[in-house]
Amino acid sequence: MTYRFIFTFWLVLQIFHLIGLPVAFTLFKNLPDRGYAFARPLGLLLSGYVLWLAGSLGLLRNNLGGLLLAMATVAVFGVVWQRRREAGGMRDWLASRWRYVASVEVMFAVALAGWAVFKAYNPNIETAGGEKWMETAFVNATLLSPSFPPQDPWLS
Repeated sequence: MTYRFIFTFWLVLQIFHLIGLPVAFTLFKNLPDRGYAFARPLGLLLSGYVLWLAGSLGLLRNNLGGLLLAMATVAVFGVVWQRRREAGGMRDWLASRWRYVASVEVMFAVALAGWAVFKAYNPNIETAGGEKWMETAFVNATLLSPSFPPQDPWLS
């Protein structure tokens, strides 16, 4: 098992976390953690949605440049929205709750490492009742499509 791929995956997810943090901080302001734990999936979801929507409208291509532009769009939107709603705040909150932030990051790192070890010893793709081969076909069609909607594997 190479640790480089796990570290790269963790680093990419941290980038999505930083992208989603201002949006989560503003959107979930009534939660005790201000949405810190939701920032990672929110950044991933919003960046993917912007790429999908702009790709469907013909504004972005389904490649690295399109993804980086979608990520930058979400990041700029989040920072502008957070600054309009609250002056500062996020930096002070992170500094005052550093123990909580560290505990969330440690839990995520442990879960990621545990799942990587599990998948290293059990790389099978079958499930009870699932059709993983068609899911793989749809994922590959999405990855290889230059624009959205992707080609249908049944009709390709």
